[in-house]
Amino acid sequence: MPVCPRRQKLGWAILGLLWLGQLAYLSWHFAPETVTLVQDLAAGRWGGGPAAAEPLAQEAEKLAALLPPTATYLFLDYYEAARDIKIRYLLYPRRQVRLEPRVTPTRLYAEIKRRQAEYLVLPRQVVFLGLDFLFSPEPEPFRPLTGDLDALVFQVEPQRLRGTFYD
Repeated sequence: MPVCPRRQKLGWAILGLLWLGQLAYLSWHFAPETVTLVQDLAAGRWGGGPAAAEPLAQEAEKLAALLPPTATYLFLDYYEAARDIKIRYLLYPRRQVRLEPRVTPTRLYAEIKRRQAEYLVLPRQVVFLGLDFLFSPEPEPFRPLTGDLDALVFQVEPQRLRGTFYD
């Protein structure tokens, strides 16, 4: 049964209007990003996008400069799924072992020895109880690294950890 040309034109007109409506909605929805996109294209910045502007991504970049790609690092932080996954992703070739900040020194020593972690990362905004031994005047296996970071980073020599630690 042949379709009436008038109905066919009406169908195409409705499809065209829906398509234009979709374009108008997307233009309105992405208008704030359009300005920064045009500025980035004019400045010749390609691909970095909004992820590089996030504080977490900037912090991960600074950490990546300190930690070698083959390193295992112990990250003491409360578990936040999105943040934890993003940090692991941004520091990818490095192995992450995450422990909660209220970890006891015994457990910390045991995990460092068992996982052979070469670095210990302590976020500055988290309070650590019982980890005063890290800040002693001459920390044998823990050497603080300096950098413009929102975290304290210690280089650890797991082979120099002798015996056990008793809380």
